[in-house]
Amino acid sequence: MSIKFPLVPVHSDIGILYKPFIPVFLKTPLGALRINFLLDSGADYSVAPRQIAESMGLDLGALPHKNVSGLEGGKVKGALGKLSGEIAGHPFKVRCLFTDRNDVPSLLGRLDFFDRFDICFDAKKRTVILDPTAHEK
Repeated sequence: MSIKFPLVPVHSDIGILYKPFIPVFLKTPLGALRINFLLDSGADYSVAPRQIAESMGLDLGALPHKNVSGLEGGKVKGALGKLSGEIAGHPFKVRCLFTDRNDVPSLLGRLDFFDRFDICFDAKKRTVILDPTAHEK
């Protein structure tokens, strides 16, 4: 069964951009935490700010650290760990770079996530469609 999400209009200096934000429910020691992640087909890794790792009870010091290149060629430092979440009742786990900073967006990148869902960006209908059924069999 497909899951549809509307693209979210975001005002920018070049006009309105429609972005694929996906509501993800993360498991934390205090219960579920809803975070909107940007579905980013250009990102190799999923990325989350430090505060999300802390909310999940992860010890960043115990995880392997990695530097990755960003869009502007700058390095982003963080700890590589597992992000466990649920989208519309469909659980998933992905490797995620939890950054050392809190001023970075939460991204769902290709590694692990794009293997879990068939994904269709429908610009005309301004929706993104996730289909987990092909991968659940």
